[in-house]
Amino acid sequence: MRKRVPPYFKMLLMLAVFSQLSACHLIGVHAGSDTDYLSEKVLFNTDWQFHLGSIDSIKSMTDTTTVLNKKPSESLFWRTLTLPHDWSVEGAFSQANPAGNQGGALPGGVGWYRKVFRLDSKDSTRKIGIHFDGIYRNSEVWINGHLLGQRPNGFIGFDYNMTNYLNFDGRSNVLLVRADNSRQPNARWYTGSGINRDVYLIKNGPLSINDKKSYFLRL
Repeated sequence: MRKRVPPYFKMLLMLAVFSQLSACHLIGVHAGSDTDYLSEKVLFNTDWQFHLGSIDSIKSMTDTTTVLNKKPSESLFWRTLTLPHDWSVEGAFSQANPAGNQGGALPGGVGWYRKVFRLDSKDSTRKIGIHFDGIYRNSEVWINGHLLGQRPNGFIGFDYNMTNYLNFDGRSNVLLVRADNSRQPNARWYTGSGINRDVYLIKNGPLSINDKKSYFLRL
């Protein structure tokens, strides 16, 4: 016969958890007023640049000096937009497009997204990540020329830790994303192409809870 957990045991467990959280909070308060120990999730959808097609090189598109100082006439065609974005729906309908009717008879291809941003020096003590709700599809992500990772799936959200590759001294950071939806058809319905969901900048303190690896049990 299964034993019933005494009510007082639940209360003791809750008090123990609360005391640990309070202790962590106090550590953060006394560690220094310049350090923000709160987690932030910042919507990161504005001021992206987009280019459809090939580019000269990854280095030329991620080097901050090159990106910021290059004259418009010397660079590829980039246009500014706000995410979410779907480049397929901007194309022309055609029976010749390999996506077929299930893909809306719209084009696929390869697209590039770039965002230039700066971080405050106070963020240097925090863990900085980037979260994509979804990129369709076969995405690759770079920060300041460093490849963060690749994702073949276009429907699942994912995160990358950017902390070790970021500039916190006033210099710009360049986030570059490549999406490849050239292999068609690849779905039984219209999927769109590109960063067609929200993007978030994640700022965590030195002590934080990983929400993807945490489980809470009801006693």
